[in-house]
Amino acid sequence: MAAWYPMAGCNLYNASKAALRWLGLGLGEEISQFGIRHCLVEPGFFRTQILSPNINITPTAKSSRISDYQEANDTTDSNFAAFNGAQLGNPVKGAQVIYDVTTSTGVAEGKPLPAFLPLGSDASEAISKAASETLAAIEEWREISALTDFPKGS
Repeated sequence: MAAWYPMAGCNLYNASKAALRWLGLGLGEEISQFGIRHCLVEPGFFRTQILSPNINITPTAKSSRISDYQEANDTTDSNFAAFNGAQLGNPVKGAQVIYDVTTSTGVAEGKPLPAFLPLGSDASEAISKAASETLAAIEEWREISALTDFPKGS
């Protein structure tokens, strides 16, 4: 879900997710001609150790941070520490759903493989919100955007 929105302190991470999202979707279309099925899983926050302050940011990494970003880094570190252990997603349940969806068994019995799967209620909510905001912006600017077109028939 990180591919769908900016987040202070995480924008390089989110940008890498966005690049992988479009690469995955594009490759999914390319390989379909070979009978290869593809599903891009876009997980929300799962209760793993990824947000643990001792896992990602070593003391050496903290000491080499750019001083102008101190306040932003402190805020991000604090937010992650507070959120650590409170993520909605259960990794065991997430793995089971991925298995079921990719094998069309269990909870996904008889369902076709989706092009992408938001995994977790937080992912569904965040992706829906981002998509709705995008559609609203398109509608708000549709007429002005169209002013750049050549006249029809030219």
